[in-house]
Amino acid sequence: MSHNYNDKPNEEPSLNFELYAQELGKIAVKATTGNEGAFTVGIFGSWGSGKTTLMRCIERKFENHTENFGVEEFESHLHNFDKNNFKTIWFNPWKYDDTHGIRNALIQTILREMAEDSQRAIVKEKCNNLASRYNASQCILQVGEHLLGAALQSQMYGVNPLEIFKALRNLGGRAKENQEQNQVNDLELDTDPYLFINSFEAQFREVVKEYVGENGRLVIFIDDLDRCLPENALTVLESLKLYLDNANCVFFIGLDKRVIEQAVKQRYKDLNVTGKEYIEKMIQLNFFLPEKNSKQVTQVLQNELNELVAGKPYPIDATMWTMTLAATKGNFRKTKQFVIAWALIRSLAISLNVADEKMIPKLAKVLLIQMNFPELYDALLNKSYHLIGHLKEIIDARRQSTEAAKEALSKYPECKRFVADSHLIGFLKGNEQDIADYADISDPQDLKKLLEILSETGRNA
Repeated sequence: MSHNYNDKPNEEPSLNFELYAQELGKIAVKATTGNEGAFTVGIFGSWGSGKTTLMRCIERKFENHTENFGVEEFESHLHNFDKNNFKTIWFNPWKYDDTHGIRNALIQTILREMAEDSQRAIVKEKCNNLASRYNASQCILQVGEHLLGAALQSQMYGVNPLEIFKALRNLGGRAKENQEQNQVNDLELDTDPYLFINSFEAQFREVVKEYVGENGRLVIFIDDLDRCLPENALTVLESLKLYLDNANCVFFIGLDKRVIEQAVKQRYKDLNVTGKEYIEKMIQLNFFLPEKNSKQVTQVLQNELNELVAGKPYPIDATMWTMTLAATKGNFRKTKQFVIAWALIRSLAISLNVADEKMIPKLAKVLLIQMNFPELYDALLNKSYHLIGHLKEIIDARRQSTEAAKEALSKYPECKRFVADSHLIGFLKGNEQDIADYADISDPQDLKKLLEILSETGRNA
């Protein structure tokens, strides 16, 4: 039996990703059938919600698009689709840490992969040539930005700054003259870099058409956009609109909607532009990954990590699952990370003989706090062992009345910042079956001992 302990995309059919992939791919194909220009699908979800898994599933569907998407149903004049008409490319923007790097890397990745994959020499040559020229133009323009300050300062020495930029714009022509030496010149440009950038969109459209054919599509997956700095995430989206929007492309973009909204807020803080308006302009189809319910998460992880979940003598039972999912909000990745970490801590604690049957669920609860509520955990490490008990007292007071809660909170002002976190309070409160008492860690001496156990098992920060 294989065990998926790493962070690779999950292919469990019960998550409905096959169905989502089928329908999203079908819509994208239909939207671009008989139409010029690109179509963009945004796949929205929080960290660990399965965006990569879904996009990998869509990618597999495109390997046999005729069967999966039924393109013959859309337009009769496209009945002769060939399976090679749909080409896929994957791009991870988070690997690049500045706006120039991300924009250039996006273009270079697409063109270089097209060149490598194409069986036609003329297409390879055109893709490589366009990639080199775009890279050269970016280098020249970037150097120009750095020279701006120096050029302006040069006036102090009697040098006209316009002459510097004139020389810079002529760099491409001079570089081309050096071809007589039969040397490859990375700065080869046959025109002004500004004019080249303006014409790039049309040139890209033509080379894509030669690569995929008149009725084909270039399907580009952009993953982990929410791992970029907000400003860089905007750069990627705007690059698609500025340079690639007129080609026969389909873009699938995985991102957290909040990242884009934050970036828009920062960049357009003086304008009345909302994240919602921005996304509507950039992305034609928005798909929000449904939150996975507790049953789905439990079922998948019990299947994937059975030997860890069912580990003896203390398996993860239904009560511990409930506590775990309350802490992780059912986030698949967070829950999986806990299960793997817990299996190690549980094994070490038993081997070191530092935890008994009563301490095991309590130890799991402290580990959940460490992994999901780091601010509270840091406070506990600073010897605030009474903090959990105080929070429990406030929670119990809330069950009585608002006035009782206010009175309890006034006694423990250090709890105010934690009481404001509804997720944390919900976790500590438990459910109607009083799950909190299942692993009650409100006793200061117990809590101190639990923190010591985590330290002994190499988990304490």
